[in-house]
Amino acid sequence: MPNPLPSACALFSCWGRTPRQFFVSRVIRLYPACWFAVLFTTAALIAVPGVWERLRPREVLLDLTMLPSGSGVPDVDGVYWTLWSELRFHLLLPVVVAMGLTYRRVVVLCRVWGAVAMPAPVARLPLLELAANPDGAWYSIAGLALHLVHRFGQDLLLRGILAMAWLMGQLEPGNRIEDVERVSGRRGSVAVVTVFLLFMVAVPLGYTDRIRWKWLVTAGAMTYPLYLVHCAADTALIARLPIAVLVTGFLLLSYLIHRFVERPLSRLLKRGLDTSFARLRNADHRP
Repeated sequence: MPNPLPSACALFSCWGRTPRQFFVSRVIRLYPACWFAVLFTTAALIAVPGVWERLRPREVLLDLTMLPSGSGVPDVDGVYWTLWSELRFHLLLPVVVAMGLTYRRVVVLCRVWGAVAMPAPVARLPLLELAANPDGAWYSIAGLALHLVHRFGQDLLLRGILAMAWLMGQLEPGNRIEDVERVSGRRGSVAVVTVFLLFMVAVPLGYTDRIRWKWLVTAGAMTYPLYLVHCAADTALIARLPIAVLVTGFLLLSYLIHRFVERPLSRLLKRGLDTSFARLRNADHRP
């Protein structure tokens, strides 16, 4: 299930910034951990064969771009389908960033995007479905609305957007549980989506302000690496290691990825991209 949090964080990171700054912030946040996770998962599936199908080298290389779903290539790990959904959101938001982010423009984006995403699955127009991203649209719309609640406060319009996102957001996890995972039913998916969204709403409303544990910052930073490595590699090893060892090991691995992969690579990427964009800017001013 896609997560509304990335869209809320993305809007937070680009408010008052240029499209270039937004692009750099998203690249250094998403790619370093993804590169490591693709290679780690591939190595785990080679070391423990017979559980998941191993991809060919060229498919693994394409996974490093976060674009395999858009090219018809299978993912190294099945959960990476949400990365393609998130990436499409990150290609859409800079259009609004270039116009200048305001409360009104983000609300219009939520309304127009929802109006297009709703009929996209039955329109039988591949380009429309590709742009509207109906599987992940409602979670991203919820994230945008949550950020507006945080920045401007709640009102009836934002409550309506969140209610529509909650209603329409039931479709994707329900279909996935019934058709792919088959581990529960639609009632279970409704409960999970509802509880998760209520917690997300509680944050911008200030109900969690008293929680100031310092370790939560690190725990939050570990969620993305943990998400990237938890599924295929975890299930490949689950029959060979005790659950407690497996959980502890993957939590430790997520911290190590954050500390020794994300941090240094993000700094290097930021310096390199800033230098490249400065070169482009200076080249445009040369006679």
